[in-house]
Amino acid sequence: MTDAAARMGLHRSNLYRKMRQLGMSADDGEANCQSPSCQPSSNSRSL
Repeated sequence: MTDAAARMGLHRSNLYRKMRQLGMSADDGEANCQSPSCQPSSNSRSL
């Protein structure tokens, strides 16, 4: 969540507040994200 806030130029607490205002939970984002930025990069390795 910290990385997402930084990418948007927001403080993490402001991101959480905005998500609450929009009726979103912190778990909603990654589970439903279809954006290419949500997908693992081809350079990442599984451990």
